[in-house]
Amino acid sequence: MTWQRAYHHARTQPHTSTTRRWIQKQRRAWPLLHPDQQQLLAHIDIAPPT
Repeated sequence: MTWQRAYHHARTQPHTSTTRRWIQKQRRAWPLLHPDQQQLLAHIDIAPPT
């Protein structure tokens, strides 16, 4: 539930400092995320680090 709430904020308020930190954490943890979570992030243009 916490992840979904943070995802919603990332989708609707992507420019807050809290959201930017959360996005960075998700990118670093990409291999540990469920494929559905990866797909949701990709849908809002968040990709794993290269």
